[in-house]
Amino acid sequence: MTAQHWREPRELREPARAHRAAVDAVLSAFAEPGVVEREFVLPELGGGFAGRTAIGFHFVDHVVHAWDVAAALGVRLRPAEEVLVAALAVARRVPADAAGRGPGFAFAPALKVPEGAGPLAETLRLLGRKPRAWPGTGG
Repeated sequence: MTAQHWREPRELREPARAHRAAVDAVLSAFAEPGVVEREFVLPELGGGFAGRTAIGFHFVDHVVHAWDVAAALGVRLRPAEEVLVAALAVARRVPADAAGRGPGFAFAPALKVPEGAGPLAETLRLLGRKPRAWPGTGG
């Protein structure tokens, strides 16, 4: 996935400016030479991870939180299929140890994934979200 997937208009109001600054900082950090081999400490996930994995976790975080916002607004999230497939691949790699899931941790316990669930629904359930609890958001 390229940075073009994360572009937004430059003329933005205050909350969007803060978001843009955060996005620019992340894209700059992840664009540095050698970043995919460097270790990133992610205390909320219990340790250090190769840059490639840390970037993936950051990516899936964006997808899931986009769903959170859509769910809160009662609108449907419709990312491209390739985004959903990539997010699912990352969600499947998030440590699922029950001792590191729940209140006070980055993720709720993983939920059972029904047979035939689409990639967004599976991603959400693997990360402890209940997509059916939010009508109209897909899942």
